[in-house]
Amino acid sequence: RPTVVEYMFSPLSEGSGNQQIDSVCAGYGHTVILSKGKVFTVGLNTYGQLGLDDTTARISFELVKYDINRLLLPEIVQI
Repeated sequence: RPTVVEYMFSPLSEGSGNQQIDSVCAGYGHTVILSKGKVFTVGLNTYGQLGLDDTTARISFELVKYDINRLLLPEIVQI
């Protein structure tokens, strides 16, 4: 039986197998994961804290593609 993180992360899996999770940070009602240089967020998004350019809550992890200036994010090494 998968863990909660495996369940929420699985929709973003590329191919089969496990995802490598390098770092996890959590706030009040939201979580951020760093995996292979990419940032994924999930949870409440009342103030845009997920970094997805909206205020819609997410129930599964979503890739954060852009920074505050709408530029593609480079490979991230730490969250």
